[in-house]
Amino acid sequence: MKKFETKLGRMITNNKTRISVPEKLGLSGQSFEQSWEIVKHAIDHIYIDDMADLSFEQVYRTIYTIVLNRKGPMLYDNLKTYTIEKLLFFRETVFKNNAPDYEILETMAGLWETLCNCFKITGDLMMYMDKVYCKPNRCLEVYDMCLDLFRTEILQKRSSSLISALISDIDGIRSSGSMDPKHTSMWKVLIGMMETLHDNRDNFFLTDFEPVLISATERYYTDAINIKSLTPLEGLEKIRKLKQFENVLDSSFLNADSHNKLKKVLGNVLIWGKLSDVIEDLTHEAMKLSDERLLQEIYDLSGERKYKTTIIESIKSYIRRIATAVPFKDGSRKKGQNAITWSSEILSIFRKQRLFLGNTKFGSVQVNSSVTYKFIGMTILHDVFETYFSEEGALPSEYISTYVDYCMKQTNDNDAEVAKIKEDLLDSTKLIELLSEKDIFESTYKKQLSRRLLQQKSILEIEKWMVQMIKDALGTFFTLKLEIMLRDISLSSRILQAFKSSSTSSIEYMNFVPEVLTRTSWPFQSTNPIDESIALPPRMSQMLMGFDEYYSLKYKERVLKWAHHLSVIEIGCQFNNGYYEISFSVYAGAIFLLFENYEELTLEEIRELTHIPEEDVKSLVMSMSAVPKCRILKRSSNSGNAKFSVNYFFSAPNRKVKVPIIAGPASFHKSDNLASQSLVDSYENESIMEVNAAIVRIMKTEGKLSHQQLLQRATKHMERRFHLTSSTFKRSLQLLLEKEYIQRDADDTSCYHYLH
Repeated sequence: MKKFETKLGRMITNNKTRISVPEKLGLSGQSFEQSWEIVKHAIDHIYIDDMADLSFEQVYRTIYTIVLNRKGPMLYDNLKTYTIEKLLFFRETVFKNNAPDYEILETMAGLWETLCNCFKITGDLMMYMDKVYCKPNRCLEVYDMCLDLFRTEILQKRSSSLISALISDIDGIRSSGSMDPKHTSMWKVLIGMMETLHDNRDNFFLTDFEPVLISATERYYTDAINIKSLTPLEGLEKIRKLKQFENVLDSSFLNADSHNKLKKVLGNVLIWGKLSDVIEDLTHEAMKLSDERLLQEIYDLSGERKYKTTIIESIKSYIRRIATAVPFKDGSRKKGQNAITWSSEILSIFRKQRLFLGNTKFGSVQVNSSVTYKFIGMTILHDVFETYFSEEGALPSEYISTYVDYCMKQTNDNDAEVAKIKEDLLDSTKLIELLSEKDIFESTYKKQLSRRLLQQKSILEIEKWMVQMIKDALGTFFTLKLEIMLRDISLSSRILQAFKSSSTSSIEYMNFVPEVLTRTSWPFQSTNPIDESIALPPRMSQMLMGFDEYYSLKYKERVLKWAHHLSVIEIGCQFNNGYYEISFSVYAGAIFLLFENYEELTLEEIRELTHIPEEDVKSLVMSMSAVPKCRILKRSSNSGNAKFSVNYFFSAPNRKVKVPIIAGPASFHKSDNLASQSLVDSYENESIMEVNAAIVRIMKTEGKLSHQQLLQRATKHMERRFHLTSSTFKRSLQLLLEKEYIQRDADDTSCYHYLH
């Protein structure tokens, strides 16, 4: 019996050579039976691979003559019957009972390759019959008929043992954990055989073998690992190795479609079945350790969108957890320091996670988000911090503004420090963009900016740079008033230079720095009542009058109004223990300068000389005589008519001293209350103006909208600025209706039309 050996790598093909007409036909007068014996003899030699003495020309001529004599159907039927006999012989003699799995596979692969070669040679001999008989009568061509007979007579008869042996052999290689090219090459031949052989449904691989392979793979990997006996990291490593090995194994013998199906099985069994309970813990562990390789490994474990979305949500939950762990300390006593500490830690988390996620290759996965960045890590951070800030209300807006204020005050002429501070400020703008209460940030930032500008606590160029960064992040409308404030400071500097060069500005020993502010753009809505009546020292009054005259001549249509409650005065004074530069409010400074001409004064005398109300005088004098660190006045008597004089024995550790107000004067409180209420009214009016503009733009585009549609559009339009309340929306609608920008529909009052 001939031994069948696999000849791996041979291409099975049914390509035919060109049909040529034989120079002469078969023997004349020869019967079909005689002709068939010649063909049958040739087939026998083909199947035993003994074709050395075979005359292919004679066989071809005989077949040509049979077909030409219209005996094609008889030849076709005889060939089919005889092929079945051959296949039955092979089936009964080649396969051994109870053979080992590998032997069954090797025998089938060898038989397939040998018979395919026989089928090919037979088909080449029968090519004339294929053309003249098979095609017109819609019969299978000879080569295809032989393949179909192989399917019915061998493959289907041995399918159970073949499939069982192949699955067993694959599981054996899986268990060994080592690739064996001899086995995988043989599997590839067998899979190719299954994919080649078709019935009226589909090929044998898809109908009979692939479903069994998928079920067997699922069963094997369900039992292959006990995840509960391993730590999360050990489980991950085990699953990674299993997936990696299976992917390499499958790609060595399966087509791409089947390979992808097994990948999905692995995902369901190993990831969702084994790792689903610990996947979040694993992701958090990678984030905690800042282990980029581990996070990438976890992320790449599966290509499913559902899996990658789960990992991204786990990343979000970790960042949110560490962000919310930073405490909000809302104590009024140390609110500034609390704001700086909180903002620094949040900014540190933001920076660290941005850098960490920047090294992770997320691919093209779609993240559910209101915005989309080119960098997916930035989209993740956007979602986390935007949600976090929204839940915390106004505090993040106030705290981040205070942190920016702190950074601005640290600027100096050191280029290296300026670069570091700019980096902090630039990162801060990323957080500012995510704030839900941007209007709160705007109002807080405006007040803090005004103090820095007026007290010269920062570098003007950096202030301009920061406003530009905020403008890039939030838009022009947001920074309009901030830019006017900066313009006022720049313009004031030029006016001061021109004033100093004029003949009216020369007053000895005084350094006068006026700031001309646009009242509607700065966060000061009222003046202090004291400003109207205070009697300033003569030199100060003379300087202010000189500047008034100069400004009135230069800008004839403008009117200056001095805001002393916003001003400061610095006075240099020689005490017994040294020279000190003392910073006062204008009111306190006016009181201290009285002692240039008076040795001592009572509270009543001070009031009469300055026109400052009695309660305010008490508070101001108290701040200069009772606070230990700035006790520059001394009290000469504890009686009701106490007198105050300069304390020449005053000393302080620093040359520069600031005099605080330890208890706000009644006038100050009243003024502040008025200013605060006015400020609130101003913000409300500004909000309504913004909503008005938004509604007009929407209605101009749409023409007609229902109340609910307009509310939804306006809310979406304003979401980057502030949360639109129903009361603000209604007030805005009423104003626009009154001004006839829009009108209600005559038939449906819930609808509005645009008029202009």
